[in-house]
Amino acid sequence: MRSRAGALVSIVALVAVMSVTCADGSKSSPASPASPTSPAACTTGEITAPKWSTTTGGSSQPIGISGGSFSASLTVTGNCQWTANSDAPWLAPEPPGTGVGSGVLAYRAASNASVARQARLTLFAGQPNGVLNIRQDGPVAAAGCAYELRPPARSVSARLSPFEVQVWAPYGCPWAFEGNGSWITVQPEDDHPSPWGDGNGTVLVVVAENTSAGPRTGSATIAGQTLGVTQDGTATAACQYALAPAVQSIGPLGGGAQVVVTTAAGCSWSIEDVITDDPPTWVHITDPVSRKGSGPGRIAITLDGNAATTRRTVQLLVEGHSGSARMFAAIEQSAASCVYTVSPSSSNWSTGGGRAGMSVDARPGSCSWRATSDAGWITIDAGASGTGGGLVEFRVSPNTTGAPRSGEVVVSGLSGLNPSARHRVTQAAQ
Repeated sequence: MRSRAGALVSIVALVAVMSVTCADGSKSSPASPASPTSPAACTTGEITAPKWSTTTGGSSQPIGISGGSFSASLTVTGNCQWTANSDAPWLAPEPPGTGVGSGVLAYRAASNASVARQARLTLFAGQPNGVLNIRQDGPVAAAGCAYELRPPARSVSARLSPFEVQVWAPYGCPWAFEGNGSWITVQPEDDHPSPWGDGNGTVLVVVAENTSAGPRTGSATIAGQTLGVTQDGTATAACQYALAPAVQSIGPLGGGAQVVVTTAAGCSWSIEDVITDDPPTWVHITDPVSRKGSGPGRIAITLDGNAATTRRTVQLLVEGHSGSARMFAAIEQSAASCVYTVSPSSSNWSTGGGRAGMSVDARPGSCSWRATSDAGWITIDAGASGTGGGLVEFRVSPNTTGAPRSGEVVVSGLSGLNPSARHRVTQAAQ
């Protein structure tokens, strides 16, 4: 059984815990029906960061992977003492971590060498407590998350240069960004005010004017990926550019083409867009180096065959980074005079092989064709040629090689000037 003296000590301790220290050094206790004139206790405390989006229960603020010292506005209703602490070892208020009344809360975050992480600072000053949620990006992708920047690098002129960067990431994969703290800044787009994203997103990179004569290089970190930035100096501001030829033609079979960039040494340029009437899946920049360059250069391009009766055109938009030059070069691809299709377009075979058929369609109906095999173990049994529609029968020999194999039955025009149609044959091993 507890003594009367022990009970009295417990009551005194409870009263001490419930009291609050105010600025004048006096103690205040919650009012009770027995003492309606007692001074009011300290009321709500909160932390606000007006620049960033507000979430339920407090505000959110991002920090880069390098960490550092930061601050946030602090509002306390009532001239009372407050204390702030963190729920993570990598995040802590700057000493002394306490104060009286509204002001500024300074805090420090350690650098992050792993995946993105979150923590929170809590302000204790009455009820409810204020909360500042902190989100820090990391250079290591979270499990199941992979991030890609498009473009991963950019060359710009000496002038003030804003440009967009797309972040490609699976849904549910968070990311954040930061500039280099000097002449490269990164900020969210107007319709996405938060300094981080989830899944696919877009950020705006702003490169400050370079007033020096020489070029400079730098980087920004977006979604844990490095965005390389190269900027011209004022010495290259008068660069002149030209593309040749302005228009060229290529046949329906497709193939390679070149666009020559003429400019002086040290004048940088890059392909900014590939413009077609439909998705440009049939246009390929042969060499990734061809996408950008400095001084005279060549852009190597390959076009797939045009298996359609309509002509198509691709335009390259090339930007000269010095002098704000924007140039276009067009490549026109002729239409096919005969279009061939086969059905089905593929077949899978067991080790034993066998015999099968496929239908051929040629448009217009006056177009003639022949069927051939590109593998000795696939033979044409019937329908090796025809005009308009037809049926091709072929045989697949047993596979005794011990390895899977594949080949094609090819239907092509007699002139050889139009794209062929192909039936893919895949055979399993023993």
